[in-house]
Amino acid sequence: SAVQVGRYPWMTLDGLYRLIVTPARHATLLANAHLLEAIGQSVAMHIDKNSAFAFPCTQGIVVILPLEIVRFALAPDNETERQYGLTTVWHELAHVHALSKQYLKKGRLQPPVKSRISPITFQAWHEFFAERHSHWPGFDSVFECQLVDAAWLAFVADSTQENVAHLLVRLASAHGRLSTNGSHEACLTAFPQVFCTNQMVSQWQACAEALELACLTIVGSGSAPDLSALEQSLEGLAERLVMHQL
Repeated sequence: SAVQVGRYPWMTLDGLYRLIVTPARHATLLANAHLLEAIGQSVAMHIDKNSAFAFPCTQGIVVILPLEIVRFALAPDNETERQYGLTTVWHELAHVHALSKQYLKKGRLQPPVKSRISPITFQAWHEFFAERHSHWPGFDSVFECQLVDAAWLAFVADSTQENVAHLLVRLASAHGRLSTNGSHEACLTAFPQVFCTNQMVSQWQACAEALELACLTIVGSGSAPDLSALEQSLEGLAERLVMHQL
């Protein structure tokens, strides 16, 4: 946390309620099931995963870090483990800031309620923000690119709404990691198989611009950004992707 706040002095972690380092992720989920259920989630939604994650509750933001992630960061066997461990911890702490800004109302954190903005747009925004603020100069982006490639293959195999939504989130996340200088070109270069038409390139640029503007808003004003433009641009890109597959 000291590293994060040192790099980004505007970043606040006051909204952190619990940071749990656990050797037993399943048991930790069960112990915090009441907090997940209060925001409309369940243990079953997270049980098949093994990653770290953060979520809001009325008391604040909860971060769950599997012990292996911390081991990677503090006692890695190789450089790949070190990078993955450190960036994962920083990623979750960045979520604390963005989630706090989104759910802090009148000085108190409120659980998520129905919004005109879709869950996918929120997820794309939060993953972009966390990736943008967990990158370290010299760390590679191989893992993030692999996630996009896997999401793309799943979408090509079956262009369901779920698969296109997952691809959009992974692209937003990769943009946060690849384009630390705000460039819109990095994802176009990294994923030519996705951006294979001028229409998709143009639509992606609109998505990237909306993500960058949202980032400027939260950093500059300290307030959660309006995600309407991002929602519209993501919907446009989703339509283009599906049309191309038909």
